[in-house]
Amino acid sequence: MDFSLTEEQHAAQSVAAEVFAPRSAGIVGAPAPPSGAAWFDREAWGEAAAGNLLGLAVAEDVGGTGLGLLETCTLLEMQGRHLARLPMAITLAVAAPAIDAFGPARLRESILPAMVSGDSVLSAALVEPHSHDPLTVSTIAKDLGEAGWQLDGEKICVPFAEHAEHILVPAETAENEVKVFLVEATADGVVLEGEQTTSGQPESRMVLTGVRVAADAVLAGPEGVDVLRWMVDRAVVATCAIQLGVAEQALRMTSAYTSEREQFGRPIAMFQAVALRAANAYLDVECIRSTLWQAAWALDNDRPVGHTVDVAKFWASEGGQRVTAAAQQLHGGMGVDTDYPLHRYTLWSKHNELSLGAGHSHLASIGAAMAWGSAERNN
Repeated sequence: MDFSLTEEQHAAQSVAAEVFAPRSAGIVGAPAPPSGAAWFDREAWGEAAAGNLLGLAVAEDVGGTGLGLLETCTLLEMQGRHLARLPMAITLAVAAPAIDAFGPARLRESILPAMVSGDSVLSAALVEPHSHDPLTVSTIAKDLGEAGWQLDGEKICVPFAEHAEHILVPAETAENEVKVFLVEATADGVVLEGEQTTSGQPESRMVLTGVRVAADAVLAGPEGVDVLRWMVDRAVVATCAIQLGVAEQALRMTSAYTSEREQFGRPIAMFQAVALRAANAYLDVECIRSTLWQAAWALDNDRPVGHTVDVAKFWASEGGQRVTAAAQQLHGGMGVDTDYPLHRYTLWSKHNELSLGAGHSHLASIGAAMAWGSAERNN
């Protein structure tokens, strides 16, 4: 399978590099990222909008360019490489495409143009307390007829919720059917509480108490399409794309450092133990890359996904952890110096490793399906 980038993907990646590189947190001497609400780089978000990056995966009639997940992943790889503090994964790969694909005309026309122009942020609440499986939903949706719906429940780890204007919320109806609802972040009954994360990315606990949602603020897929799984798959692949950029840049920094750092009169990169450790890290990066693009290609082309998403997340989690651990060890004391940027890649890698299920949970999903003799996922 040929994973060479197309002309459009190269162009998107080039523009993203122009936006992210000048403010990269991976540059030696770069200031420490701010914490709290200031972590979100609004200026870069505006520049990304000006570069037509925010509408890559939505249709042209709402201001987008009508491309897809593959193009979005090229942006996310660059985001990981430069540690850009933006809600690109949850907005561009999950929430906006879901509204575009499954939302009624009113929602598409009223919400997506503002996102494309950089004036709004969208999020999705895919994680619930006490559950490692995003497809297991305990939030309740009560049908109020013409009055719409009422939502009650709790979500955790909602990315950029306090910056978002709208949040997609999966909930279960009385008929045991999971639907995805569009909730205004400032609606009555919505309470957002900030949570601490490894990378510093703003995430929130979201409590919904008697939250009213309009009857047409529901995403509806065609027969046979599970909208929640559609969103979760893309959220997982988006995380893998960021992890690829993080791991690749950590390895680049390690290559440069070990080529310059001398011991016993020669660069430490010439020592066999160092070379072998770096070579193993390179193999992990390439495995993250190939499994990511295979999963993204299958999703973008409506091909059978099988276990490709689980395999991609397994490699992103396990491989990413090994790469950053090797980078830290080969840098020695420099790796833990907070004046040197490598530790930021380690923190981002750990965040990506655990988001939407660590590697072992995705491996368990594959194992369970194999035990039942199925080629498809069982979750």
